[in-house]
Amino acid sequence: MHNIPTIHYSAGEVIIREGEPSNSVYMIISGKVEITKKAGSKDILLTTQGKNTIFGEMALLDGKRRSATVTAIEDTYCHRCDTLSLMRIISQLDIDIIHALKSLAHIIRSNNKIIIESQKDEDGIEKFENDEENTNALGIVVEDNYKPMTMDDILGDNIKGKIELVEPPFVKSLFRVLMQTAQQ
Repeated sequence: MHNIPTIHYSAGEVIIREGEPSNSVYMIISGKVEITKKAGSKDILLTTQGKNTIFGEMALLDGKRRSATVTAIEDTYCHRCDTLSLMRIISQLDIDIIHALKSLAHIIRSNNKIIIESQKDEDGIEKFENDEENTNALGIVVEDNYKPMTMDDILGDNIKGKIELVEPPFVKSLFRVLMQTAQQ
């Protein structure tokens, strides 16, 4: 994970687009982005993120297409990490950590659906439906043959202790960011 490129995005520039295949994960060095999701003809704001946050990680972890669009809302500089490099590192982690990462992605996607559904009541928009929810970035149906961990399991001493031993630090940061996002 050496020589991670730093990319500049101008205000208004789309960095990743909902529905696209995943090929990288980003860490914001400076600037700010907004993360939106389509619901009918509307774009629903899920969150804004700034320095030292990570985005683009969910598609990497669960193999599905991009779950949201990320747009720079001011001049933004990001480290862009190649998906294949990260997958090589993640595949070598303890199976409990891999399971926890995948579970966090599942929790975040579920939370995003709740946000979209809550907008239906407030704005009268169409119910959010995603026929490709179980389709990965290559269009292959993903069968989840596992039961996602609960946040209590993920926050347990067993997983937290294993995370502290993870190298490189970027992967440890990825896990921490996912935990914070899942708990929002």
